[in-house]
Amino acid sequence: MVKSIEFYKITKGQYPDSLLELQASLGQESFTSIYDPTATRTLKSFDAKERPTFFYQLTDDKTHYYLLGVGADQKPFTNDDLIGPH
Repeated sequence: MVKSIEFYKITKGQYPDSLLELQASLGQESFTSIYDPTATRTLKSFDAKERPTFFYQLTDDKTHYYLLGVGADQKPFTNDDLIGPH
């Protein structure tokens, strides 16, 4: 997903405001998924419309972002998060 976010920035001049915006720009043939596969394993059941996405948040100056899997507690910035390289 980092590659897709960075490509978005190169082509659009800024990072996407949300993962849904990123997903819409990718097209249906894309293999990039905004859904967190580790979160689906921790939930007993979930509605397909409410599939957990990775946590994505731009910094206030929009020059960096946080991207992480939120873990079993579904809360960002806690000990069970899986943090990406950016």
